[in-house]
Amino acid sequence: MTLYVNTSIAPTLDTVRTSLPQATLVTGTRGTGLKTIATDLACQATVIEQVEPTLLTKTSTIPVIGIEAIRSLYARTRSKSASPSVVIVDDADRMTREAQNSFLKLLEEPSSAIHFILTSHRPELLLPTVRSRVQTLHIPRISSEDSKRLIESLGPVDPTKLRQLLFIAEGLPAEITRLLSSETYFDATVKTVSLAKKLIESSSYERMQHIFGTKSDKVELLEILHRSVELLAKSPTEHSLRMIDRLFDAETAISQNGNARLHLINAVI
Repeated sequence: MTLYVNTSIAPTLDTVRTSLPQATLVTGTRGTGLKTIATDLACQATVIEQVEPTLLTKTSTIPVIGIEAIRSLYARTRSKSASPSVVIVDDADRMTREAQNSFLKLLEEPSSAIHFILTSHRPELLLPTVRSRVQTLHIPRISSEDSKRLIESLGPVDPTKLRQLLFIAEGLPAEITRLLSSETYFDATVKTVSLAKKLIESSSYERMQHIFGTKSDKVELLEILHRSVELLAKSPTEHSLRMIDRLFDAETAISQNGNARLHLINAVI
C-alpha cells in the first residue's frame, strides 16, 4: 500500500506506527486519506474490527454509527491475547451521542493489548470526554508539487482536466485518486463543485433559486454543502468563516432529519 502524506508528518507516523497509543484520533480534511493512514498505522498489529457508518433503517438517508455497533465491540475487545490488536472506527464523528457514550466505556476500561484508531474530518463533533482520552494526530495536505506528481503517476491528463483536478483536490491524495479512478465520479464531482461555486458567489436571491432548482436529494445537498465549505476555506475571510460555521450548523441539523433545502437556504442567505 502506497501512502501519500505530507513529508512533515512522516516521522510522526513512523513513531506512532511502531508504538501505538491506546487510542489515536486521526484528523484531516476530506480527501487526505484518513482511513488509509489508519490502516497503515495498524500494520504491525492485527485489525480485529473495522467500524464505519451505515444506514440504520430502511428509511435512513444518512449513514451513522449506532450504539449496537459499539456494543458489539465489548466482546471483541475482551481478548486475553498478549499480541496487539486494533479496532478502527472510521468517521468516528458519525457516532450517535449514545454510541459515543458507549464507546467512552471502552476507553475507560482499556485492555493493554487493544488499540483504537479513530478517524474524523469533524473532530469537534466528538464528545469532549472522548477527545480527552485519545492522542490526536492531524494529517496536513500534501504539497502542490506532490499533488502534481501523484496525478502524473496515475496516468496522463490533458491541461484542462489537470486544472480541474488541482482546483477540486489539490493537496488531497485520496480525493485525487478517486477522481482519476472513476470518470463517473469525476463528472459528478465537477457538477457538484460548480453548483457549490454558484451557491457561494451568487446573490441571495440567486442562491435560493439554485437550491430550489436542483432535484438533488438530502445526500446530494449535503455534498453540495461540503463542497461549498471546501471552496470557502480556500480563501478564508471573516465573512467566509461565518458562512462555514452556518453551513456546519446546517449539516448538523440536516443529519438530525431536518429539511435539507431549508437549512441550506438559512445558512447561505
